[in-house]
Amino acid sequence: MKAYEIFLFDADDTLYDYDQSETHALHTMFARHNLLGIANVEGFNDGYLSELGRGTFLIEGAHKVCRHLVSMGKLIFIVTNGLLATQKSRMEHSPINQYISDFFVSEVVGYKKPKRSILTML
Repeated sequence: MKAYEIFLFDADDTLYDYDQSETHALHTMFARHNLLGIANVEGFNDGYLSELGRGTFLIEGAHKVCRHLVSMGKLIFIVTNGLLATQKSRMEHSPINQYISDFFVSEVVGYKKPKRSILTML
């Protein structure tokens, strides 16, 4: 059997703990906007997405798997339906960034997972 050389992972709830990132972003924004006194909804939303992009909480074992695959000479790519700005920020701040060869965001490539078309764009 031929060994795989390239691995494609989803970001949210595969490598990254989306629920923990979302909870952290919401708590940060509620504290920043004093929970009940939200006067600027756009500012809240923009801040939330920014905080979500800083949420690099990993699923247990994700770092170990990525490190192991790369040590074996494998390539890792992330394919996600997330928003470009949020995912780009997450990748830049991520503790597994050094293992990721590149990432593809449906917003940019024009197809969403699980459509097979996204794979032809890679």
